[in-house]
Amino acid sequence: MKEMIKINDEDVRGDCYHSFRIPNNVDSLTVRELIKLRIESEVARFNMQRPLCFYALVQPQDAEITAKGYRLKTHRDIDWNAQYETAIEAFSNKSFLVSVSGKDFQSLDDMIETTDLVEINFVKFSEIIGG
Repeated sequence: MKEMIKINDEDVRGDCYHSFRIPNNVDSLTVRELIKLRIESEVARFNMQRPLCFYALVQPQDAEITAKGYRLKTHRDIDWNAQYETAIEAFSNKSFLVSVSGKDFQSLDDMIETTDLVEINFVKFSEIIGG
């Protein structure tokens, strides 16, 4: 089995405020596929574990920001597809970028080689809300 990919969420200063790992089962994927994999993974984890607060790329509707992440005002399952659509739009609007080893990816169709990859950075420029 291939290595796990570490996903880092960073602010504009480059400070990492959240990290987690996703399985790497492919040799390459597009930025669009990476975003989908990330969203599916974090939403599935939230819906299964039901934590009080959590970090995610997209802040769910009706969630408040706390020091420990997002907290839903009314506990419910999150719709991964709504979160994915919001994230795709946010990437297109340059609300965040995806960076690997100092290379910033500009297009959803850009390919990321994952054979030797162990870390991907998501740098958020503004809050992304939806889903």
